[in-house]
Amino acid sequence: MDIETIGELINMQDNRMTDQPMFIVQEKERIYGMSEGHVSDYEWYNHEMADIEHDEDEIKLLDTLDERGELPDRVEKAYYIDKWMFVTACFTEQGCKDYLRANGHNHGVTRIYGWHSHRNAEFQAVRNHLMSVTT
Repeated sequence: MDIETIGELINMQDNRMTDQPMFIVQEKERIYGMSEGHVSDYEWYNHEMADIEHDEDEIKLLDTLDERGELPDRVEKAYYIDKWMFVTACFTEQGCKDYLRANGHNHGVTRIYGWHSHRNAEFQAVRNHLMSVTT
């Protein structure tokens, strides 16, 4: 993509109500081993099968067994927290979409997020220059 096109995209894009945004690609990272009071959610882990249970009926059954204190020894409730981790930054949302089209297969769950550039004079100067060089 050439500099003029980037400038045009900056001028035309939705800035998501943010002054001089940078657009970033983030990837969800799931961290297990959290204590119950500080989590996003939990999954059931079966040690015999070395697998996480995703079947809705089995999950309901395990929840019921857990409430009764009758869980099988091989099954454990695995608490986790989800965090959004930085992958890359672009001047435009389109730049993030292009990145994901070329490299998204190397990432799990992703999102594009409009992030502020508050007090980032260097980024703002480059962004403003790009906006001024459109044809």
